[in-house]
Amino acid sequence: MNDGRTETRHWHLGQLELELGIGGNQKRNVTARKVKYMDLRLLCAQILLEQEEGRDTAAFLLELHRRLSMAMSPFSFLLLGLPFGIRSRRSEKSVGLLICVLLALGFYAFLQAADMLKRHTGLHPEYIIWLPNALYQAVGLWIMHRIGKH
Repeated sequence: MNDGRTETRHWHLGQLELELGIGGNQKRNVTARKVKYMDLRLLCAQILLEQEEGRDTAAFLLELHRRLSMAMSPFSFLLLGLPFGIRSRRSEKSVGLLICVLLALGFYAFLQAADMLKRHTGLHPEYIIWLPNALYQAVGLWIMHRIGKH
């Protein structure tokens, strides 16, 4: 009968040796975060490290500019959307929705174009990311200026 005690068996195997290759594999496999998972502080530090070592920083700069451009995009859409909201009539709701979708697709197209050009650093894809922001803000300010004249 088992009275609540467990029986422990001991096995004597002699000696067992395990070889652990500590340090040898670490130099072959570089472990680093992907660029899209880096926070801003780590991304800026990585850019500085890559520049000090003389390596290409295009992918890191592109990600930095993408984040800054995306942070500025609500302001760009606001400047462009205000004049359309002021001039909009009830019958133009479907046209306004279509314009909003096309503007968002245009913004996304610029982001994708910059992503495709990240290997061509001579074309400066980090500046291409800023084009829709500059364009949307300029057009929005121009339309608001024209509305203000009437």
